Amino acid sequence: MSAAQLPATWFSRLLASVIDLILLAIAGTVTVLVTRIYAEPDAYASVAEFYSRFAVVVSLTYLLLNGYLLALRGQTIGKYLLRIQLISNKSKLPLTLWRSMIRAVALLLVLKIPYGFILVLIDPL
Repeated sequence: MSAAQLPATWFSRLLASVIDLILLAIAGTVTVLVTRIYAEPDAYASVAEFYSRFAVVVSLTYLLLNGYLLALRGQTIGKYLLRIQLISNKSKLPLTLWRSMIRAVALLLVLKIPYGFILVLIDPL
């Protein structure tokens, strides 16, 4: 296997994910500010409502941003910076939009489980 075909290391994937999460926080905050979802007086009625609205906006931003980039190039911004590309085992091409959205939704669901982030840190290779 050439160096270009070797799987990415656990650390490089983790670092790419951290970069993506930082960018996601920025994109989610900008989305919240642009959509003015919190401009309504009742937006701050309860802490639970505040966080649930924010979680919905950030989750949708994540699905659109990462799903689209993975389908388009097989890379998120963090993966691009670390020269990692997500490809299909069968075709060796970037994932389709449908597959990348399934992957993104699955990750969001795992992260909703208490301590689900630990499952994400386990190296499947």
